[in-house]
Amino acid sequence: MANVFWISAGSNLGDRAANIDRAFAMLAAEPGVSVEAVSRKIETEPVDVPPEYRELKFLNAAARVSAGFEPHHLLDLCLRIEAALGRVRPALRNSPRPVDLDMVCGMRADGSWIEVCDFPRLVLPHPRAHLRAFVIEPLREIDPAAAGRLLERTPAGKAR
Repeated sequence: MANVFWISAGSNLGDRAANIDRAFAMLAAEPGVSVEAVSRKIETEPVDVPPEYRELKFLNAAARVSAGFEPHHLLDLCLRIEAALGRVRPALRNSPRPVDLDMVCGMRADGSWIEVCDFPRLVLPHPRAHLRAFVIEPLREIDPAAAGRLLERTPAGKAR
């Protein structure tokens, strides 16, 4: 049985909608991965960006993805997709990008929530996702339970 992951996508460079669509299509094309649901795209104001980039609005969406492998493998896949679509790392923190894919939470096939603390590489659930409407709103559209799980998190990332 596969694990389920919820991925937040954002873009503020180029054809933002096409960038997000391509990223999710590339995920779906990977053996062992199924994109089960995708939210609508919403336009959002940039958060925590350098002043010179504040005019570049984001387009954001979320996807529910099942994958027959572990979180670190999916993270590596997301990073490869970002690079293939033109994201350059390292770059100035929160600088413009064609696409950003963040794993926000995951659930094992047995129904248990995946918890990973491999800071700074991967932390699940994402420690700031519950504070970001641009993550929660698209996620709520495709999976209210996953959004609720994230909203139960405190700012320190600890379950209440």
